[in-house]
Amino acid sequence: MEVKVSVVIAMYNASKYICDCIRNVLDQNLTDIEVIVVNDCSTDDSIELIKRTFPDEERLVIIEQPHNMGPGEARNAGIKAARGKYLAFLDSDDALTKGALDKLYAKAEEYSADVVHGTNILVPIVADAPVSLLDLSDDDIYEISFEQGEPQTYEGLITSDISARVGSWLKHEIHWSVWNKLYRTEFLREKGIHFAPMKMAEDQIFCFSCLINADKYLIIPGSYYIYRLDAQSLSRGKYNSRFACKIIEAMFACYDAVTEAASGNSYMRNDPDCVDTVYIYVLDGLDSGFLKPCIRSAGLGTVIDDKDVRELFRRAASSESVAAYMIENFRKTYADLPDEPDIFRMVTSPEFWREQKEKGEQ
Repeated sequence: MEVKVSVVIAMYNASKYICDCIRNVLDQNLTDIEVIVVNDCSTDDSIELIKRTFPDEERLVIIEQPHNMGPGEARNAGIKAARGKYLAFLDSDDALTKGALDKLYAKAEEYSADVVHGTNILVPIVADAPVSLLDLSDDDIYEISFEQGEPQTYEGLITSDISARVGSWLKHEIHWSVWNKLYRTEFLREKGIHFAPMKMAEDQIFCFSCLINADKYLIIPGSYYIYRLDAQSLSRGKYNSRFACKIIEAMFACYDAVTEAASGNSYMRNDPDCVDTVYIYVLDGLDSGFLKPCIRSAGLGTVIDDKDVRELFRRAASSESVAAYMIENFRKTYADLPDEPDIFRMVTSPEFWREQKEKGEQ
């Protein structure tokens, strides 16, 4: 069978949702597909449930990671194994809208696109969203866009001007989520586009690499993805020292990851200032969107005294004295943080979007 689309699902302890997630893909109108579930060393019964629920499903492929490596590396394994002409990513607790793959595939073929970018997503606005997100009524769901400024709202290929593309990305006019998109598989392989070995912001850098390397980047209005707001996804975590450690590790790795992502494009190679701007943009998002809220909640002392956090500084420094200096500077930088709204928690709250929908209906 010729596989038109491979859908890659990175999975870690997703027993509550994974079978409905897989079924949602298998029930799409486009049947020439494969579902690649990459198990990132789950400790629950997710794998057993999948095998018991889909014992004879030939379109289902299961990949076992050798050890827990995070969603980015799991998706890399999916890219490597994919047989489809195109590839999509789906989180293990989310869903595709009805007919999504058929529509995305048809547009990719029509425009010979390297990337097809859907503009909007659907989110539940109830706290107790059903396991199957397609069971949500129109009253319990809301269409949103994370894109800001003056994004392209019509169907068509975006400009080939890399400077203009990067400018739109920095203004958040082209959102960097990996879902709600379709990627030509050989494009990813030919350009060497992959997820950096980070557990935060790796999706943002992946999408940036796609944006600057795609010959044909297609925008299509509409919602093709349902994003579960009230569940703990692979990208979210509790505000504690362990979560802070993951953020800081990503911040240390960020420059190399951005530099590698930019290296395949001649415009970016010849404009190091632009690379630095992208790096600062990603770094600022990690800092303001995650690290500062985490420190406010967990406490600076809890974070800075954590042995794993201190080990990160030691590995990044050239000597013990430099590590001590970096830790003390970190302490001074994040002491007495002013109270500010937690934007990430706000926009991933069903209550927030329910209020927005109610305001729009007034």
